[in-house]
Amino acid sequence: MKKFSLILLLLMVVGAALPAFAVPQPPVFDAMYWVKGTTVTFNQDKDGNSIPPAEYATVPTEQRDVIFYKNLPGTYLSTKLTETGPNPSPDPLNNGKYMINIYDAAGLSIIPQGIYSVAVPRGKDDFGADPVEVTVTGDGFETAGVLKIVKGAGPILPLPGAVQLFISRSGNDIKLSWDTAQYPAAPEIFMMKNDVPLGVFSDNPALWSKPSPALELHLADGYYLHKDQSEKGLGEAYYKALENGLDKTSTYQGHTGSEILQSGWGVGKVNVTVAGGKKWTAFSLPFLLQSQDINTLIGKQGSYPGTSNSDDDVLLFSWENGAWNKASYFDGNVWQSLTPSPAVYDGDKGLYILTRPSDTDKAITVIGDVKKLTEATDYTITPNLNLFSFPYPKQFKLTQIALNIGKGAAVSDNADIIFGWKDGSWNIASYLNTGKAWISLTPTGVDLLDVAKPVLYLSRSTTNVPYKLTPSAQGYQ
Repeated sequence: MKKFSLILLLLMVVGAALPAFAVPQPPVFDAMYWVKGTTVTFNQDKDGNSIPPAEYATVPTEQRDVIFYKNLPGTYLSTKLTETGPNPSPDPLNNGKYMINIYDAAGLSIIPQGIYSVAVPRGKDDFGADPVEVTVTGDGFETAGVLKIVKGAGPILPLPGAVQLFISRSGNDIKLSWDTAQYPAAPEIFMMKNDVPLGVFSDNPALWSKPSPALELHLADGYYLHKDQSEKGLGEAYYKALENGLDKTSTYQGHTGSEILQSGWGVGKVNVTVAGGKKWTAFSLPFLLQSQDINTLIGKQGSYPGTSNSDDDVLLFSWENGAWNKASYFDGNVWQSLTPSPAVYDGDKGLYILTRPSDTDKAITVIGDVKKLTEATDYTITPNLNLFSFPYPKQFKLTQIALNIGKGAAVSDNADIIFGWKDGSWNIASYLNTGKAWISLTPTGVDLLDVAKPVLYLSRSTTNVPYKLTPSAQGYQ
């Protein structure tokens, strides 16, 4: 029988090919299915502040697109706005309306009761509309909330000529596929890499180059293989693609290849070292959340043999309600629930894994879609202990990400404290002083926030504190 005794103790301690991401799936509806809505343009920023006339919107309403999607990066449907009348804002643009037929959406699975988004992509005048959610009820017609077009809002889409890649693990290899119906010729692959996982990702096209040696192409089946890169190989690698025949010096539809490459969506892999010898490893996934299922995200990596007793198996914990309250064990084939609900991955938190004395250090490879550094991540820091991570494959500096919004004090006993992972535990810490500067509480303190590593944050505030991270606003490119 599986035992639960070890779990009660541990929860008190702070201290094979898998499915591809964003794989196209067929729709489920058999007739037209419409989503409609309206837009309003305001000459203000996304926080509601006034902007000077020189920065007013200039793109006519009928030249803007509306997109419908589940996740970005990912497949989206698009249509043009139609003008409907003057805006309340004093400018020459008009309100807009739209209707999108989401039936027969190639590459976008439409699920009854599924929650989707509509948005206006950011235009060349830097105006767009952030997404609003719409639920597909199955009735054949949905009305979305009003889209507010303002400066600095809206998703940024790749330029024409960029090709979306889908990443998966295939045995010991990394598999990169694409939509062969849209791109029958093999796209041109570009890559960034580093031998160790430091978090070097950047959209700067000067840092991207063709892989050498070239990746293994399987054109008939529509994919490349980056050989020996799952559970081994480079510490981190990121991939983008351009249409066949394009390079960084090309010109395509009025844009240079470098501009197109910079705009493109990236995918990537990062290797995480899991310590053996009955040691703890805290880690996170520095990518957009595609699944919470541990069997999808990690699977059989590590090839840990199972036993007849969960106390003797490799254990994995996830964070809920201020502690490691969900747990799973690996039975030699799949991760099984050890608590009433299994361990799951929350996109802004992390995971905690405990090996056995007989286990050696092993690498597991986490993969996913790269979140643009221009896109924000919102956090809610609650009173007492928090765990959170950063869904970007980037190493951040604590003093450069404006995480000084909590309670500062002259002594650490009354101040917010942040704990970082080092040498197998939360061994480094800093506290927030009255001047809202982070001061070392341990000999080195928290400085660099490593890729794929969560942090623990002790909040002394009595109410929730909102925090927003936009890497590009903090100087990360």
